[in-house]
Amino acid sequence: MSTTVIVITFGFTMFAAMLARDRFRSVYKKHETDEYKNAPTGAELASEILRQRGVSSVRITEHKGTTLGDHYDERRKCLVLTSANFHGTHTAALGVAAQEVGHALQHADGYTPLIARQSAMRMTVAASGLVFIIAVILIAARVPVRGVLLGFSITWFLMMLYNLVTMPVEWDASRRSREMLEDMSARFHSRQLDAIYTVMGAACWRYTGAFLGSLRHVFYHLSPTQGGSKGT
Repeated sequence: MSTTVIVITFGFTMFAAMLARDRFRSVYKKHETDEYKNAPTGAELASEILRQRGVSSVRITEHKGTTLGDHYDERRKCLVLTSANFHGTHTAALGVAAQEVGHALQHADGYTPLIARQSAMRMTVAASGLVFIIAVILIAARVPVRGVLLGFSITWFLMMLYNLVTMPVEWDASRRSREMLEDMSARFHSRQLDAIYTVMGAACWRYTGAFLGSLRHVFYHLSPTQGGSKGT
């Protein structure tokens, strides 16, 4: 692959990744001020969706830190929401809570790609740690730089695969929650529900951005300009 093609692909994926990431931030910020009378909190909405769906084995907990963020833990059957989205009644909080509770609905139905995503995540974490150790050893052994960069490209490739698996899982979770929200539509204003859907869609696009970002790093570490020098 020519350097020109790699540079163009690198630039495109970088721009697309930033666009997808920034879209969620801007959408969340925009709807963070959307407050409607008698709106439930994010935790209450998630609980109601689970109740309507007949899922009683999932706990909903508040996470006061910022490292893990909002997520569903399959092993503990626990939906974790950050404080802002756990207690928030604005449409941004409701959108995030609805998106994440979709994973609990997937788990209850035995949705195979969700389990595959967890396996891919564990494999990626393990491989990332192993490749880092190998890279340090190769550098200490004065192996040519291209060999070290190849190790990093493998790590990014595994992360790319994880993000690739995650994308359809996120869109399916969104679809499941939307179906439940449609059944509960009488509780919401039409504009409120549209805003919730917008936030959910933007949340899904975050993972598309993550996929493009990891793809960008694969191209970067495999580019001829990165592999041309030798270790000393």
